[in-house]
Amino acid sequence: MKRIFGTLGASVILAAPLVLGAPLPNRVNQGAVLTVGQTSQEMNAFSSSKYSFWDARVLALFWGAPVSQAKAFMGRTVLTGGQSVVDLDHKLTTARSDAMNQTQQLRLFTETYSFQDAETLGRFWGERSTWDAKLRTERKLILGDQQVVNDALAQARRTAAPPPPPPNNTPQDGQVFSLLPMPAQMTGTARPNFQAQFSSPPDRRTLRFVVDQIDHSREVSYSSSGQTIRWTPSSDLPPGNHVVDVSAVGQNRETFATHWTFTTPQATAVKPPPPVFQPTGMSVSNLGPGNVLGSRFSVNGRGIPGSTVTVQVEYPKQDVISQLSGVMLRFQNQGRVDSNGNFSIPMDAQEVPRGQPMIITVMDSANSPLVSLKTERGADNQIQPDSGGVTPSSSLDQFYDRQNNFGLNIQPGWVRISPSPNMVFKVSDHQGSTFEVGVGPARNPQQLINDSIMELNRQNNRVNSQTATKIGGLSATRIEYSSNNSNTTGILVTCVTGRNQTFLVGAESTHLNNSSVRRDIDAMFSSFLINSR
Repeated sequence: MKRIFGTLGASVILAAPLVLGAPLPNRVNQGAVLTVGQTSQEMNAFSSSKYSFWDARVLALFWGAPVSQAKAFMGRTVLTGGQSVVDLDHKLTTARSDAMNQTQQLRLFTETYSFQDAETLGRFWGERSTWDAKLRTERKLILGDQQVVNDALAQARRTAAPPPPPPNNTPQDGQVFSLLPMPAQMTGTARPNFQAQFSSPPDRRTLRFVVDQIDHSREVSYSSSGQTIRWTPSSDLPPGNHVVDVSAVGQNRETFATHWTFTTPQATAVKPPPPVFQPTGMSVSNLGPGNVLGSRFSVNGRGIPGSTVTVQVEYPKQDVISQLSGVMLRFQNQGRVDSNGNFSIPMDAQEVPRGQPMIITVMDSANSPLVSLKTERGADNQIQPDSGGVTPSSSLDQFYDRQNNFGLNIQPGWVRISPSPNMVFKVSDHQGSTFEVGVGPARNPQQLINDSIMELNRQNNRVNSQTATKIGGLSATRIEYSSNNSNTTGILVTCVTGRNQTFLVGAESTHLNNSSVRRDIDAMFSSFLINSR
């Protein structure tokens, strides 16, 4: 589930032209950031930076914002420096890739050149048609090569090249475009995705796809039209320069051939994950996220001698509407840290119904960082855990997310775990099955479905069915699929709500045919509630 839904989250719910998950810069959210006024300092920083007008124009198209606001954002990023500039380079690469996939819209060409310019360039470049000249010009503008176009146009006008001779029956050269990784660019990863699109479907028997003199032709996947090939290496490429050669013969005997280079970055040290608790001066030693607690328990830890420690417990009322509207009940208790730096605060949770979540917040009078834990009220005789391990629930856990306006019943034996990147919720039965939720800004429902299917196909999955359904009382689309590389099968439900939100709710399993697993997953889909008002 992590492999598929992590990518879906980054591509579909977010900025890329694909499917699932959240709060990174997407077209809607980034546009909101860009509405802040521009300053002369930001514009000057942009003007003196390595970025060009066409970099700003491509980002502005990608975000749906004016060029001036894109320039200000880029200038602000240059002033910030550090990782922000690296992130901006990644955004620019994504924006260029998105623009390359939409070259047929001619968004940059039509605002810069005329039909007569395209005719002149087509004759000068030897293109088969004026349309091909427009596409070539569009790609060069996306890459910031306007000077190349202007030089070619000026030289063509000086030489007044005669029109090409009428076509004959000899085979013509085909075009290969939409190349990934971007030619002559630094990738953001040592394991990039490769792509090449042909102007017409190539004969697969003649395809040669070679990276650094190694033939990977049998490993590529094809789009449904047969015009696009894709490949992802199974391991990281070494840092440095790399060479890609693609050639084929078309079904109409046209020939395809292209060659490009790109660079992968030097490996960077992987930062260790932060510890679960990082308080300064105060820490909790006996509880952790996901613990199931009895009616009476204690919160133990270490703190600054003499300081007061307050433990507050919040829990929801049992009805769903109260949860989605944010109604919480709470109680608390206090104690002092002894001279040895230890504390133990007894808590009585008899008023909390069994099976309900409890948010435990620990704070002290020394202004140490808060410690907040999501736990569950278990049986009266529940044994208090000694560490921060997760204890699966033996009863239904009603989960509510007030920020994203949804809730559901987590089935017994399923435990919340860290969600995939860009997702907001994930549970697992620790036996090969997961259930995950992604939330993002509203999108066109049909485009959301199309992008979801495209991303599933790109990851070498087979879509088995697509049906209309309902989730949370709202109209949705249910997509069932299976992996071509393993025994993993999955269900993906897409929905756009009246709150201008996109929901992607999915389940994956290596044993979805198991009646118990299927029953749990169906129950979580059925209990899913969306507050769309």
